[in-house]
Amino acid sequence: MNSRLIRYFSQFIKKKQFDELQITKEALEQIQKESLKAKKNIFLEIEIRRDQNLKGNIYIGYLQYPNDSKVLHEEISQFISEEDASYLASGLITFDESIAQFLFYPNIDLEWGHTPNPIIKRITANQMFTNDGKFWSSDSNAPYPELNQILELPSVLSLYASFNTLQIEFDSENIMEDVEKFISENLLTYFSNLYRRLDEL
Repeated sequence: MNSRLIRYFSQFIKKKQFDELQITKEALEQIQKESLKAKKNIFLEIEIRRDQNLKGNIYIGYLQYPNDSKVLHEEISQFISEEDASYLASGLITFDESIAQFLFYPNIDLEWGHTPNPIIKRITANQMFTNDGKFWSSDSNAPYPELNQILELPSVLSLYASFNTLQIEFDSENIMEDVEKFISENLLTYFSNLYRRLDEL
């Protein structure tokens, strides 16, 4: 099957929080054009393909026949595996006619919060870190570079990931603004890279 790479924009899009992958009318119109050209129903096949570092890229191809390993979402004319759909949840697919490419926009929300322990902060995301609890101290290695860069901060003592939350233990309850910004940007990159979840390694 001929596939074309969707240009992936790993940026933080402040839009409403979607519960599942959305597709715009521009993308739907492009599918309809391809269907008219082929004189049969055409669907999008969307797939995450990961490199040796487990970093994901999104590919798209036009599909004419069902694929047993994929689930058809008829309302948005796409075939995608349930696993890939869970990674792309809340994102948006559109079509840019000026470059003749489908584009994917992630919608990643991060919310900082407090815990009963004043030196431990909790970050809640609209994406999953892991289905099991995972812990790293500052002298250990996490599986992905963005998490390691957080662990390497002098003020960070440990990380604990569980479901869609990440707890960070600091050496004091006062966190510098630039440290908070650095951590947030690293987590946005982490989710944008579509790594496998921490319990799936």
